[in-house]
Amino acid sequence: MAANGSFGSLTVDGALDEQRIPELETRVSTALKAGAGRLALDLSAVTFICSKVVGCLLTAQRRAKEQGGEIVLVAPSSIVKRVVTVLNLQQHLKMVPDRAAAAAHFAG
Repeated sequence: MAANGSFGSLTVDGALDEQRIPELETRVSTALKAGAGRLALDLSAVTFICSKVVGCLLTAQRRAKEQGGEIVLVAPSSIVKRVVTVLNLQQHLKMVPDRAAAAAHFAG
């Protein structure tokens, strides 16, 4: 986890299954606090994502937005893109190609 100016940054990799939810919730919460409620979540190396993890991300996004923040998915892997698109969640989970695009998004 790193703070990049006005937003936090977190990289998550591997299989995101139900067993990783507690770890993910803790890491996302910590990163959101470090980044004033805004988080660039790098999912480029995610190989699997289960529906419960997607629910976890949606809950984190809702909480971030309630506090004036936002989570942006950075360089999501093809599996993450596919799941977000199939579930029609693009309006809830913004995807950007890289960290520079996340920085530009947060800059307004």
